[in-house]
Amino acid sequence: MYSFQTSKGNWHRVFGISDQQNWEYLESISPYPIKMPAASFNQDDSIGEHLDYNSSEGLWRQDKTLTVGGQFNSASTNLLEIGVKGGDLLQILNWQLNASLDSLSNTAAGVSGYLNFRKYPINLTADFHYFNLDFNEQGHSVRGDKTTFAGVGFSADYPYRLFETYSGEFNASYDHNEYEPDGYAVVSDKSMSFGHKQQFWFDRQSWGVVQSSSINWLSGETERDLVAGVDDWTGTDLQLSLGAHYQGILFTTDYLSAERKDSSYDLLSIGGMPSTLIAEDMFSHWQFAPELPFGYDSGDKFERITFALSSRTGGTQFYYSELVVDSYVIMEIVGLRSKEKINMYGTGLSDLVFDYGLATLISPEDEYSVQGWFGLRYQY
Repeated sequence: MYSFQTSKGNWHRVFGISDQQNWEYLESISPYPIKMPAASFNQDDSIGEHLDYNSSEGLWRQDKTLTVGGQFNSASTNLLEIGVKGGDLLQILNWQLNASLDSLSNTAAGVSGYLNFRKYPINLTADFHYFNLDFNEQGHSVRGDKTTFAGVGFSADYPYRLFETYSGEFNASYDHNEYEPDGYAVVSDKSMSFGHKQQFWFDRQSWGVVQSSSINWLSGETERDLVAGVDDWTGTDLQLSLGAHYQGILFTTDYLSAERKDSSYDLLSIGGMPSTLIAEDMFSHWQFAPELPFGYDSGDKFERITFALSSRTGGTQFYYSELVVDSYVIMEIVGLRSKEKINMYGTGLSDLVFDYGLATLISPEDEYSVQGWFGLRYQY
């Protein structure tokens, strides 16, 4: 059917078109001198085309970006960190290379990096670090020499979910770290870790509870140049958390414990703020506490008990902590703190952590001091 309209009305003509191949006759039956061009059809074969994600169009199409981070910590370091980070659209493969330098002194400087592969049902991570840390040059000076740290680590995680409000994860890791204080022999530490973490929550909008736990069993050996023999050790890391919210107010209590056995040395080192350069998962024996400088204390057992009050939606916490080393209270802490995780996958940025805090520290001798920190880092 062919239709057109003129000042005399509508015109309709019907033709048998089952065998029609030539449409030029339409030009002779239309009263208009100006007509639309002949219709054409172009097919784009790329539309709907199936592409293998394990190709340059998927997994290997890495969105790369320049990263800038750092931290200001009145107790330990003030780092400026610059690097390159990349990842594919689904964040199956992501990586980062990072260089850091203390912006106010020569407290710390070095490089680090990681490679992470996340594909159900397992997550694999490899990391490395090389940096110098001068314990005496920190904001709160402690006795210790300028030390060079180097190491690599590998880890595997298997997450699972039993039901809607319960999730868990099995994990295993291997770390090889070496450090050399100026003027002293190299110390080498190797460790294996196996663990499990879980979380359960029950929420009724106006009120709810959440519970989580993490436990790791460790085994390793420490070897010191110029000292005969190898020092074998075992250990456990435990963290328990319980929280409840009512009418928008969240109360949480946390208990953290780390213990090392069978060693001739105090392996645990307490204090310091994690950064992109000095990440939490790189060291088997470091127990981070942003309120204290690196190497503030050492021992065989470390415990931290924390009570916190905050809004249910997150944000700033008001908290109280007690830090215990080998059954002795080394510090009480009262303050404000916050930690938020940000992901911007479209720009290749993920696992961006922003944290800050301000706290009053009370020593066993009732000496008071105030410490503050502010940080932007990448946590793999």
